[in-house]
Amino acid sequence: MRSVKTWLSTDQVAGAICSAKQYYPLETGGLLFGYRVAPREFVINTISLAGPSATRTATSYTPDYSYDEDFALRQFALCGYDSIYLGDWHSHPGAQRAYLSRKDRAALKNIANSDVARLPSPLCMILNGKDSDWDYRLWVGEIARALFGLQFLVTVRSEIKEY
Repeated sequence: MRSVKTWLSTDQVAGAICSAKQYYPLETGGLLFGYRVAPREFVINTISLAGPSATRTATSYTPDYSYDEDFALRQFALCGYDSIYLGDWHSHPGAQRAYLSRKDRAALKNIANSDVARLPSPLCMILNGKDSDWDYRLWVGEIARALFGLQFLVTVRSEIKEY
């Protein structure tokens, strides 16, 4: 996969970091919305926070699916589908680096294969840190096919451009 560039608002990221700090040492997360500028260039214009029924533990985050669906419908109504679902974000509290776990890679593969999401190259933003020291990275996944039609997920770290 070639290089990827993602534009995002520092205010939006600050909201996600604030949520990660609030729930530390538990994971939390949300959704990423925006649009594609080019095949390998995205703009994230909205980062949602977890719904009230989300489940958080020290090593996992399960979204409030009903809340996320309602949020997505409101987002689409506000933006006239100019802002689409691009992927998810979640925190890895206490982690030294913002890398994808095996579960994160499986989630990206499920999204990329989903007929509902219709998103062949989903994004995943991982926040890592503790206290006031938080960092983040953006990843994009894409399904590749090997011999005999076997599927595997290719991931690449996105270059981040803040605005």
